Amino acid sequence: MLVYKALDIFFFVFHAIFTGFCTFGWIWKKTRKLNFILLFLTGISWLLVGPLCGYGIGYCPFTDWHWQAKIKLGYTDFPRSYVKFFFDSLTGLDLNAFAVDAAVAFLFAAAFMLSLILNIRDIVRTRRH
Repeated sequence: MLVYKALDIFFFVFHAIFTGFCTFGWIWKKTRKLNFILLFLTGISWLLVGPLCGYGIGYCPFTDWHWQAKIKLGYTDFPRSYVKFFFDSLTGLDLNAFAVDAAVAFLFAAAFMLSLILNIRDIVRTRRH
């Protein structure tokens, strides 16, 4: 039981850091390449792996593993969105699932485009010099 509680805490913290980095990692030049790679892999998981493996759009293996640990701890009722779970857990609110999904999609698309544009710009500038 202690192992699953540790995994529960680990995934909560890890997911917060991962999500934060995916959202804002494009800001710093030193982290842009890693940011783009993680955004690309997240997009692949959400848009290809999930639907092809029968999980649907938005599948995240980290969420899947976190839910498995929480099930071992006796939890059974999870929202579809990890971000909804995260913010509901932090605030005690019951956020609208559609609004959370829309915000996540918008922020992901914005972060992906910013990361892509800035990485291309960095490559072009490096080749010029």
